[in-house]
Amino acid sequence: MMNTAAAEFPAGEVPLQTAKRFAAPITVAGMFNVRDFGGLETVPGRRIKPGRVFRSDDLSGLTSRGKAALEERGIRTVVDFRGDDEVRLAPDRLPDTVQRTVRLPIEPGNVLELTRLTCETAPEMMCELYRVLARDAQEMYWEFFRLLSNPENSPLLFHCSAGKDRTGFAAALFLLSLGAPRETVRQDYLLSARLVREKYRSAIEADERFASIYTVRPEYLAAAFEVIDREFGGTEHYLRNCLGIDTALMRELYTQAE
Repeated sequence: MMNTAAAEFPAGEVPLQTAKRFAAPITVAGMFNVRDFGGLETVPGRRIKPGRVFRSDDLSGLTSRGKAALEERGIRTVVDFRGDDEVRLAPDRLPDTVQRTVRLPIEPGNVLELTRLTCETAPEMMCELYRVLARDAQEMYWEFFRLLSNPENSPLLFHCSAGKDRTGFAAALFLLSLGAPRETVRQDYLLSARLVREKYRSAIEADERFASIYTVRPEYLAAAFEVIDREFGGTEHYLRNCLGIDTALMRELYTQAE
């Protein structure tokens, strides 16, 4: 299996042909970063069950054809990490199969204050955002895993605006809870750089300061992992004691033998 160093690709990207290490991208009209975790290897001999958990960007642009694509997958629960203003400006268009929507707002606050944003400051601002996610968003991620721990909520889709930061960290935690190594987590995370490029192309062309904001880089996720290791005793302690995750239950619900 290919293990390509992200540094070989622009903005930390990794090639799509290594998709066995990613949640599989799905084409959904009106969306850009939709993926099914099914088939991704967590530990040797075990993979995530298909059609149970999905990640995405917001559903505000979902077309009728895209809506049908999600309905075919039977999406039952939608978890939205966006803040109030984001939801008001871009409300989701939900598939008819959705029975429950749960808002778990994580708002970056002053971390991404535009008055401080320059091409030089943007990468460190993004690293700080990930530190904030690891430290200060634990209540929301605790609730996220409470929802995942109830199989009646599956198939479940979780998202924010781009599906790369708040959702990217949630996806990292989900994979870690299933026993996936950090390298697998990192490769899955970095795929967003390619998938969201078209969504934000015009914004970046209009203002190059956003080039580091509307992508993902290895150092962003690494900043969160550094907080987990230095301040919370490492992955297992963080998952169990900070987020209340029963990893044995998660692995029973969401993984299967090959």
